[in-house]
Formats: sequence, C-alpha cells, structure tokens
Amino acid sequence: MPDPIRLYLDEDTINRALIKALRARSIDILSAKEAGLIGIPDETHLEYAASLNRVVLTFNTRDFARLHTEYLSTGRSHAGIIVSDQAQLA
Repeated sequence: MPDPIRLYLDEDTINRALIKALRARSIDILSAKEAGLIGIPDETHLEYAASLNRVVLTFNTRDFARLHTEYLSTGRSHAGIIVSDQAQLA
C-alpha cells in the first residue's frame, strides 16, 4: 500500500472549510499559516514542502506550473504539486 499523501497548503490555499474537510478524512495537512510562512515567495513554499516530502496544494494557477519546470531544471525534485482552481471548490 502506498504511503498516504501529506499536503502542504500554501497561503493561496488557506481555506478553513477545505482544511476541515481534508482533516475529517484523516489527510495529513500542514498550512503555510501553521508553519509561520505567510508572505514568503512561492519558490520558498515549494522548497519548504519539498524538504518535508509534502505535496503542495495551491490555488495559484499562474505561478506553480512555471515553478515546477524551473525547480526540476536545476536538478531538484519535490513530492508533487496539485494546482486547483479555487472556484471549483466553492
């Protein structure tokens, strides 16, 4: 059985209802707010999540596809990025 997903929610994804729903399903979540990482660059969110082997969950559709490509082009890896349109979760 694969390891359960461990999520890191960047500051664009801090949504109480979403966090509550995921935690109700026993999904391991760490938010940027809980980590004390509000107001930092998106790349730093990715680096932090990668250091903890957590998948980034973000509503930032504009920047994270580019960051993924840039990150991998430098030989680094991460646990993954889930990009969602916030309107889909409303």
